[in-house]
Formats: sequence, structure tokens, C-alpha cells
Amino acid sequence: MPTHIAIVRSEQGRFRASVPDYPTIVVEGDELGTVLEQTRQTLVDHLATLPVDERVGHPVPLQEVLADLAGPAAAVELTVPSPQGPAVRINITLPEDLLRAVDRAAEAHSMPRSRFLARAVEATITGERHGGVRIPLSEEVLRAVDDAARAHDLNRLPFLARLIETAVARTRHCPES
Repeated sequence: MPTHIAIVRSEQGRFRASVPDYPTIVVEGDELGTVLEQTRQTLVDHLATLPVDERVGHPVPLQEVLADLAGPAAAVELTVPSPQGPAVRINITLPEDLLRAVDRAAEAHSMPRSRFLARAVEATITGERHGGVRIPLSEEVLRAVDDAARAHDLNRLPFLARLIETAVARTRHCPES
């Protein structure tokens, strides 16, 4: 398993981790453990989107990274699983407004566009969304969901997502009884 170095800084009660080998990977948060795990997962996702020859495994010695640090910081080694297959570059066409929405969502998740799209496609294929949350439903309920989704010209996952989003929005606007 490849090992990468993350540089962690703390400022005003928040933590910020970055990976010198991949400058686009920066994760911030209030809890160190959460920041490190999110950094590791972001690194895993990022490596999965890179062609094999662009994946770097611990290229910069720890001493060099530490020598370049300015101010208080800690270096942490992150071990990540090797990506399962090579990344392949593709060319796709999207409506401009959809591409802007993808870029906004990718930025909100601190991800490059390609990584965000790869995770979205994977979530659609595997049925897992938002960190792998699964909702167990009986076959009877799934049939009813599929029937309702078809009536709205949607697949099961987008239909359930909209249903949940609608329910959450309603609970925000309704005072508690």
C-alpha cells in the first residue's frame, strides 16, 4: 500500500491538512481525526482518477517536507490502498448549466471535477450515496418505489433522493408539534 505525507496545521481551533504530492488536496475541519480520515479518503479518490504513471508513492522524503515547513505543523503518513485499475481519460459533453452545478458541488466537497464525477458515477452504479449510506427496504417497498419513480420518469435512486430532500425541507419549515 502506498504511503503519502499529509501536513497538518491548526489555527483558531480548526485543522487543515494538505498533501504536498497533490496540491489540490486540502481538507479542513474542527476534529483532527475527521480531517485526517477525510484527507485519506480524498487521496484514495484522487489516486483512483489518475492514470497509473501519474500516481506517486511517497516520493518526497519526510525530512525534505519538514525542512520546507514554515510555522508550526505536523507531518502525518497516510497509508492508502492501491487503486484497483488504471484511470482512463474521457471526453464528455454536458450542458453548460449542469457543468457549473457539477463544479459548484465539487468545490463544496473539496474535490476536483473529475474526482467528483467519478464518485457520482460510482454512487449511481453501486447505489451508495453520501458516504455509503444504505437504506434497507423490503421488496414490496422497493416495487412501490420503482412504480412511483417510473410515474415520475426517474430511476429509483434519484426518486428516493428527491423524496428524502422534500421530507427534510418540509421538516425545516414546519414547527415541531
